[in-house]
Amino acid sequence: MTTARFRTLFLVSTLVLLPLGAKADTASWTLNLQATPTKRTVVVPVLMYHYVRPLYGLDVTGTRLSVSPKRFAAQMDELVAKGYQTITPAELDAALTKGAGLPSKPILLTFDDGYYCQYTEALPVLQRLNLQATFFIVPAFMSRRDYMYPKTIQALDATGLATIAAHSEHHLDLRYLPLKKLRAEIQTSKADLEKLTNHQILDFAYPFGGFNKTVEREIQAAGFRTAFSTLYGSRQSSSTIFELRRIRVMNGSSVDLLVRNASKR
Repeated sequence: MTTARFRTLFLVSTLVLLPLGAKADTASWTLNLQATPTKRTVVVPVLMYHYVRPLYGLDVTGTRLSVSPKRFAAQMDELVAKGYQTITPAELDAALTKGAGLPSKPILLTFDDGYYCQYTEALPVLQRLNLQATFFIVPAFMSRRDYMYPKTIQALDATGLATIAAHSEHHLDLRYLPLKKLRAEIQTSKADLEKLTNHQILDFAYPFGGFNKTVEREIQAAGFRTAFSTLYGSRQSSSTIFELRRIRVMNGSSVDLLVRNASKR
């Protein structure tokens, strides 16, 4: 074969193969793009309660953390009248990670710390209206005065309306703990509640709303699917599923107004 003929064949083969290579690169790029997780955003207000109790005799902090039983009942009646439907953390997780459907006006009710009044005052209202709610429990506080007992938590869990979730073992600000202590606070709270309820505990709320990237990584490593903060707003994202936003409810609040104001954040 002459040198001139060889060069001609080489050039022709190169021109033929280049588009094929380009197509292969394009196909590979498409496959990589499809493998990238889809970022999803949903507007789901998450209401945050602490005490449901009478307000007389309370200091400023106690008042700020409390809603009276009468007012709580009115707030729940308002939610139902306005067409809101309660969902669970599992349903929110499914919507964010899998694109699962949600009601037209979803809302998530949460109660922090495991106070006994949540069982005696809030639960009867939830049962009357058939509303789901999530209770973030501090295992080391069980049986303390004003907190739910283990058997109370089991009874709450058995209603079918409650999601039992973790709030650390001793309600410490997780941001300032050494790594070993941080892991113990997270993992022990999960293990204690799973032993008590005899099922998985998959949701967490940060004590004092305190978290950072290290805390988030340890929450995820412990096997939790969601974590709730005290960041304000109701726009939840799959990219911040361990920084879910909430709305603090106070005694004088109109929950419908709170939800509508938070929908922009």
